[in-house]
Amino acid sequence: MLKEITLWGKKFDIEKTQEIELSNINGFIPREIGLLENLIFLDLSRNNLEGKIPAELFKLKKINTINLSYNNLSGSIPKNLGELEKIISLNLQSNKIDGPIPQSIGNLKKLNYLNLSKNLITGNLPIEILKLKKIWYFNLSNNLLSGDVSPEIIDYFSRKRLPIQNLLNGNKIKINLA
Repeated sequence: MLKEITLWGKKFDIEKTQEIELSNINGFIPREIGLLENLIFLDLSRNNLEGKIPAELFKLKKINTINLSYNNLSGSIPKNLGELEKIISLNLQSNKIDGPIPQSIGNLKKLNYLNLSKNLITGNLPIEILKLKKIWYFNLSNNLLSGDVSPEIIDYFSRKRLPIQNLLNGNKIKINLA
């Protein structure tokens, strides 16, 4: 049975690795990262990572922090995003991520920090964000979002004291007060 994996030239024990924080790495995020069953904290920010975010990363049942900001990651956010039952903080800022925000985002019951700003994310803002009861930071600015923002979402942002600019800036979103 496999006891360890090698990622970016470093060895990680499959059962014991709980935290990964790496700098000066490049290439892709390998699918094997999904084998680290006890991973809680992943910070690969400010590197030169490219390619798609592997769906296997979003199958890690214990992970609560993912920071992949300031890389060159592309492709869409995997649809299984909602499987991150324990995620508290998700930062994908300043990449080349495109496509829509998966509706499964509403399953992230513990999420309190979400930064998807400065990407190429398209589509409407999913109404499922109203299910993010613990959120205190929410930034989707400088993407390619379009469509109307419903009164429910405006009310949600004001009740949570979230700046609406973090939705509107750099997007083609219209506020619909009707």
